[in-house]
Amino acid sequence: MSTRSRSCSCSRPKCSDFGLGGVSPSVYVTTQCPMHYGVYLAYRILITLYLLGYFLYVFIVSVRPGGPYGGYFFIYLTNWGYILMLVYQICALWNIIVYAAFMKPAGWTSDDVPWYFFHRGQWLLFNMYASVAILLSLLYWGALYVPGTVDLYYDINFHTLNGIVALIEIFLSAMVIRLLHFIYPFMFAVAYVVFAGIYYAAGGTDEEGNPSIYSILDFGANPGLAAGLAIGAVVVVVVVHILIVWGLHKLKVLIFDRCCPSCFPNENVENRDPVELEGDSQELKV
Repeated sequence: MSTRSRSCSCSRPKCSDFGLGGVSPSVYVTTQCPMHYGVYLAYRILITLYLLGYFLYVFIVSVRPGGPYGGYFFIYLTNWGYILMLVYQICALWNIIVYAAFMKPAGWTSDDVPWYFFHRGQWLLFNMYASVAILLSLLYWGALYVPGTVDLYYDINFHTLNGIVALIEIFLSAMVIRLLHFIYPFMFAVAYVVFAGIYYAAGGTDEEGNPSIYSILDFGANPGLAAGLAIGAVVVVVVVHILIVWGLHKLKVLIFDRCCPSCFPNENVENRDPVELEGDSQELKV
């Protein structure tokens, strides 16, 4: 494989870039920098079990009689974001288990991995999760955090760990991040804003009886402010995807291209020169 700069072979965004295709499914079971599958699998298992265990603990404690949230656990954006992260990690773990436990022992190489539903599911979930997680972390610690009001360990897990894990995934995984995939976190943000509006219109309250999920999102007392913040949040999540998620992905490509050309396996077709792809077209099984 040629070691020419992949970072300079970027093409202009096209309509097909909104979709979830055009790359080999092997990128969902490999890391950007070569790593033993046992190590990668161990990472996936540990992070997924920890996130799942802590989520179940918080959920059970929160919704039990006398708990802090009761039946209101699912109205908060933070919890939506954590659940999204957890589902992504479960999907990513499933994909690597299927490959490491069944395909690899059967003699399959990473080039032989076929497309199936969970590959696109992992890609879709990551595009939604990463931007939302980073935005939630920045927004909470930058504007909403009040010392002593919430357990610090909870804050770290629900308002910090999600953003840190997203950054780790950007640099660790060989998964491609596209500029036009801002549409997915945009759709997630719109979905929550619509939910919040419907919830308010239907007379929903928070666990303390307040007529809004968040005080700054009170469509009754401050409809203009609430609408402005809702629109602003939708715009900002797109900016986060472009400047941070996609930007860090391109930085990763640049760094690995300069320092470790072998970290661009044949299967990562989106980060390779089109001339190279023509010569390797028979090797890719997508």
